[in-house]
Amino acid sequence: MTAEPPTPADLALSDAVRRGDAEAARAALRAGADRELRDEQGRTPLLLAALADRVAVAEVLVAAGADVNAQDARDDSAWLVTGVTGSVAMMRALLPGGPDVTLTNRFGGVSVIPASERGHVAYVR
Repeated sequence: MTAEPPTPADLALSDAVRRGDAEAARAALRAGADRELRDEQGRTPLLLAALADRVAVAEVLVAAGADVNAQDARDDSAWLVTGVTGSVAMMRALLPGGPDVTLTNRFGGVSVIPASERGHVAYVR
């Protein structure tokens, strides 16, 4: 079984995430973009936004119902990578999506572990 090719709206959403353009992301979603579309590594638009600290885009995606717990091929999720990046703003943007704080990555750790290891004090608090 092959995956459906991305639609123009899906491509517009991917581009909006890459550029950090929240309004373009909103427009792409209104045009029918798949908020859970996976790339070749299993990453969703929300995970890509979290990795790049595109907070405004993440807020749009969460408001549209994007899954904050969706994990990629490496068992990373938008929530889990906030511990790595230490972005308190992103962490707050994801909270309305109901993150599972017990979700573990491929190493068996939760988000606060890499945050602690990297010295992200504000995140850990």
